[in-house]
Amino acid sequence: MVELCLAKSLWGVDEAGDPEKWDAMLRRIKEDGYLAVESILVFDVNQNPPLFRELLDKHGLGIFIQLHTASDWSTYNYCTSCELSVHVASFRALVQDCLQHKPLLINVHSGHDSWDLATAVLYFEQVLAIERELLIGEHQDVVLVHETHRQRLLHSPYQTRDILAHPSINGKLRVNCDLSHWVCVCERLFGSDDASVTGRGRDAWWPALLKDVARHCHLVHARIGHVEGPQVVDPRSSTAASELAAHLSWWRVIFAEQLGAATDRRTSIYVTTEHGPEPYQIFDVPGGEVVTAAGGRSALSAEEKCAFLWDVNSFVKAKVQQLYNSLAVGPLKEAGARI
Repeated sequence: MVELCLAKSLWGVDEAGDPEKWDAMLRRIKEDGYLAVESILVFDVNQNPPLFRELLDKHGLGIFIQLHTASDWSTYNYCTSCELSVHVASFRALVQDCLQHKPLLINVHSGHDSWDLATAVLYFEQVLAIERELLIGEHQDVVLVHETHRQRLLHSPYQTRDILAHPSINGKLRVNCDLSHWVCVCERLFGSDDASVTGRGRDAWWPALLKDVARHCHLVHARIGHVEGPQVVDPRSSTAASELAAHLSWWRVIFAEQLGAATDRRTSIYVTTEHGPEPYQIFDVPGGEVVTAAGGRSALSAEEKCAFLWDVNSFVKAKVQQLYNSLAVGPLKEAGARI
């Protein structure tokens, strides 16, 4: 049986930046039903790695680590180069460093969105070789995925389709599906023209692509995007009902594939709830009000903003759990080729 492993992103969790608050923060995360946290090391763990590991063990939590090739967080520079060699060397160094933290999973923002298919394939061939070299022995069960993130190689469904179809990549690359980015990049909710039913229309390609991506998916970043941005203001609002329904339908396809592809080395469905802080989160809306679950307000404190995000991610977490439960106990369609 493939079990659901839910992680809470520490992005936007104010306590993550204060080691004195880690114990209470991790206790609350565990009590909320999460099994892991997802961290960008420089923003939290690196302040005191031994303490963070001690507290993870104390509360029975694992850690997912998010990496960004060719980044320089000392200057808050998300991507510093478009050179292939720089990204490959960065990948090796970042993975080597993060393995000392004993992650369950490594999530990589890989490469550069300007590369053509040949360069993208060359990058992935090289980093897959590095994965085979480094993820051995005590690290052999670490899951390493590459995220469908803007500015990166898997920034669009079309680029991703072509990369996954390449003979040297197909069936080998593990993907983190954050489909909110693709909604934003392509400015639409895929399949909203009923192409999946009629087989015609602008999104007739989507069901086949989604199934192929699902076959490669080993992590889902559970965030609800919209056509002009990667994160709706509030997924609990009726104004986001279409976006919520669309993302849940796509996650259903992914989860069904994963549940049907259980192996000795694939025993978990990994999901991170990842509604994040500003600028992803919009609090100030036209008219000067602030949107919260309780209605409009004129201002929110920093603490209230963090509480808002915690509540939103708890809502998404509950939706993910409901979806998983509905599939885990029901009949599954035949799974495709397994990775």
